[in-house]
Amino acid sequence: MNTLQLQKPFGRLAVWAGLLLLLLLAALEGVARTRFVHDLLSAPRLGTPHRQFEIQADRLAMAAAQGPIECIFLGNSMVWRGFDPEAFAQGYEQANGAPLTCFNFGVDGMPAAAAGQVATWLVQTYQPRLLIYGTDARDYAVTTEERDAQVLLELAWLNYHNGQFTLEGWLYEHLYLYRYRFHWQSLLRFDYDDALRSRSWLGGGLGLGFDWDETVGSVQLPPDPNSEEGQIRYYYRLLSEYQILPANIAGLNQILALKQTGTTILLVEMPVPANYMLFFGQGEADHARFMTAVSQAAAAAGAPFLPTTPLEAIPADGWVDYSHLNRTGAAAFSRWLGGVLVSSF
Repeated sequence: MNTLQLQKPFGRLAVWAGLLLLLLLAALEGVARTRFVHDLLSAPRLGTPHRQFEIQADRLAMAAAQGPIECIFLGNSMVWRGFDPEAFAQGYEQANGAPLTCFNFGVDGMPAAAAGQVATWLVQTYQPRLLIYGTDARDYAVTTEERDAQVLLELAWLNYHNGQFTLEGWLYEHLYLYRYRFHWQSLLRFDYDDALRSRSWLGGGLGLGFDWDETVGSVQLPPDPNSEEGQIRYYYRLLSEYQILPANIAGLNQILALKQTGTTILLVEMPVPANYMLFFGQGEADHARFMTAVSQAAAAAGAPFLPTTPLEAIPADGWVDYSHLNRTGAAAFSRWLGGVLVSSF
C-alpha cells in the first residue's frame, strides 16, 4: 500500500538561510563603514576599558582622512593637556617659514613601556615625518601592573597591529560591526549619550587631539605631604622612592628604534614647576637620574633630547597642578617648542 510522504528541504533551506544571513551581515558591515555612521556614532570600541585611548585613536583616524599626518606628539596626560598643536604650528612657522601640523596623541596614565607599543602602531600606520615623545620622570617609575599601562599592553587590537595575531585583534581591526556592537546595545536601551558622537570636538585643537583645561592652580606653594588630595598622594607614592624600571627603559628604546623606519624621533622633557621636585625622595638628584637615563638612551640611538627644566616660558598662571599645564601654559610651551625646533627632516 503506497503512502504519501512529504520531504522537507531542511538542508537547502539552511543553506539559503545561511547565505541570506551572510548577505545581511555584509550589508550591515558596509553601512557600519560609511562616513554617515562614523559621524553619527561615538568613537568605535577597540577592546579596551581605556576609553580615552579609543577616542584619541578615532580623532587621529579622522584627522588622517583629511590628509597625511606629518607630525605626532606622543606622551601621557601631561602631553594630552599640555601640547597645543595650533600654537606649536604658529611657533614653528615663525621660526622656519613653513607650517607643521602636529597631532596630539596624549594618553592618560601611559608609561614608557606602553608608549613603545603605541608608538610602533602610530609610525607603522601613519608614517609621520616626525614623532615627538614628551616624557617625564614618572614615565619610568609606573609599573606595567598599573591599570592604564596594563590595559594598553594587553590590548589585542594594538598587539595585532604590532604583529601578534589573535582572533579578537583581527575582529576589532576588520569588522566595524564588532567595533560598534556596544553602540547598538546602548541605542536599544535608549542610552544616546554613550552611543552618539558629540560634535563639539570637531573644530580647533580637539580635532588634533588636544584637550585643554582652563583651571588655574597654585603651584608656588610646596605640596603638603599630609594632603588627602588624590593626585598629591599619588605623586608622593610614585616618586618618594623613585626608581627607573627596566620595562619602561625598554619602551623608550622601542620608540627610539623607530628612527630606522625613516621617521625622525625627538624626545622632549615635559615641563614641571619647581615644587614638583619636592615629590622626589632625593629631590633634584632623582630628577637628574631620570634625565641621565633618557639622555644616554637618546645618545645611543642618535636621537636628540630637549630638556625643559627650568622653562621660564611658562607663566605663573599656566598650571593646573604640579604636573599639568592649563590652556595658557600649553600655548606658551607649544609656541616655544615650535620656535626652537629647527626643521631638519
